[in-house]
Amino acid sequence: IFGIHLTAVEPVAWVASRKDMLFTFFYLLALLAYARFLTEEDRRYYWLSVLAAVLSILSKPMGLSLPLVLFVFDWYWRRRASWMMVLEKIPYFVLIIPIAWMTYRYHVRLPGLSLGGGLLTWIWCFVFYVRKFVWPFPCVPIYQMPASFSNAEFFASVLVFILLVGLVIYLRRYRLLVFAVVFYIVSIFYLLRFDRVADLQVVADRFLYLSRLGFCFLAGAGLERLCRFVKSSDRIFSVMTFGLCAALFMVLGWSAHAQCKLWSD
Repeated sequence: IFGIHLTAVEPVAWVASRKDMLFTFFYLLALLAYARFLTEEDRRYYWLSVLAAVLSILSKPMGLSLPLVLFVFDWYWRRRASWMMVLEKIPYFVLIIPIAWMTYRYHVRLPGLSLGGGLLTWIWCFVFYVRKFVWPFPCVPIYQMPASFSNAEFFASVLVFILLVGLVIYLRRYRLLVFAVVFYIVSIFYLLRFDRVADLQVVADRFLYLSRLGFCFLAGAGLERLCRFVKSSDRIFSVMTFGLCAALFMVLGWSAHAQCKLWSD
């Protein structure tokens, strides 16, 4: 799902977006090493994770979210809260904060709007990426925000945002769901806009490249549970279910292949 999702095309097919794959490579390496550290308690994996974190943020500023994501990992692994858990993150912050500060200094965006306008813009961006993961069609190089806050799309975004928050609170006992949502928020917060500067980078498919990973885990877990269920069900129902899953992957794969042609010149 992560590989053939339609929003994955832009970072891969557009040569100028190579940095997205580069920072994601080191970001995931840092997460894998940290996960190995949690399971084996081998300090070598911990320092490998720190090194990969620095290389990730040197590749792209989005890597600065990694220390916060590691706290999410601690919660998912059911680690008991302690000062040691906080102290483990200090090397990440010590190495990353100077780079993050320089990046933020040159790329900071001031709201330039009222508090309400900035909040509406933030919510619209938040819901936009969730919607693009659930229904990625169509994917285009440039997206435009609605011109006025009176546009119904802003109202719909607020409504969807409230429903999503309520759904997560209601289903909070499902740890993977909470993990997926918090991973998305923490990893994309740097790119959720609260200003309306007239540029072409308010939202973009490539900004979702890493942040959708939690949703992919959630979708994969759901498909796995569905497969276990249909194996014990009626044969016809099983064939139909697996056929629909195969059709879904074929549509995503074909659409991703066709989307590559958009970036051919």
